[in-house]
Amino acid sequence: MLEIIDKKSRFANLLPEEYISLMFERTDEDGILYIPGWYSDVPENNNENDSYRCRINWNLSDLEKISEKFRTIYDGIKKIAALYDNIDDDPENAKKLLDKNDFEIWNTYIRPFDDNGFDRTLISDIIDRLQTIDYIKRISANLSKGEKLTEIEKQILREDMDISVSEEELLLLEQDRNNLTKEAENRIGKGMCACSVIIRAMRTCKLMEIGAPELIIRNEGKVFAAAMVLHEYGVSMETVGNTVRLNIEKLETMTEDELDEYYHPKKSNSRKSMAPLFVYLILKEKSNSKIHLRQQDILNFLAKYPYEVSIERKALSRIIHNLIDSQLSVFSDQSGTWFEQE
Repeated sequence: MLEIIDKKSRFANLLPEEYISLMFERTDEDGILYIPGWYSDVPENNNENDSYRCRINWNLSDLEKISEKFRTIYDGIKKIAALYDNIDDDPENAKKLLDKNDFEIWNTYIRPFDDNGFDRTLISDIIDRLQTIDYIKRISANLSKGEKLTEIEKQILREDMDISVSEEELLLLEQDRNNLTKEAENRIGKGMCACSVIIRAMRTCKLMEIGAPELIIRNEGKVFAAAMVLHEYGVSMETVGNTVRLNIEKLETMTEDELDEYYHPKKSNSRKSMAPLFVYLILKEKSNSKIHLRQQDILNFLAKYPYEVSIERKALSRIIHNLIDSQLSVFSDQSGTWFEQE
């Protein structure tokens, strides 16, 4: 049986296979897992500055299976990387140089996608421009908040503000994505992140082949591992903010004394500090898409056992706004506030 890695070492020199174990450990009883966002050549709501809220249906036996499968493929990629130049993307060369199992790994995960008549250089250029446009939007948003820009960010704003992508190019990119998705699914089966699995395998192999720093290879390997898990067992995946994931990671690094202080603060207003959690629990237990709670309803629940907290209506409004903004399935309209039960 796989051993879940120790909390103190999880962020230092974490190997891709260990990351799979950490993903399993972090998946809650409802199958919800928060992981860092990543970029892909075939975007699937990917943003490295956000997190993904994933729903995964897996158990300990599945963990064993996907870890073994990943280990086999990853080891095969190492062998392929050592012969990358000699293979030269040629199936005949691959058959001569690789054994049967490693050839299957090459043919499935490393062999280049068919171009299907598309200009790969143009496609790459379109993707680069889209990512630059997205980056400029984030820089502009930071500037509007009064944040100081770095010299590189200022240079990007000066030189790349006029970058654009035409409707025809967007249609071309969409057609290319559809073709890649179909080919990826033909290779590894239907499921979430099929393209990302193959693209990350290709990138991992290339980084190994050029002798990239081990840290960079490991980080790419972790994304490859995450994509494999999501492809095999993922149910859903959405882009959200980083707040929940970072809080989880913060708790994991705390000592026993720090955890005790966190859950049992000594300040006199400690129960009021738990009001956001209490409001969330009340909404989760007492509301749904058909039953909406008014603010007075929530205040009444807060005043009673087991919460016994009294807060002002303005404070409650801020809490509700933050819960909605955190994308925790909390919604509100003129009829009240509710938790969207899944």
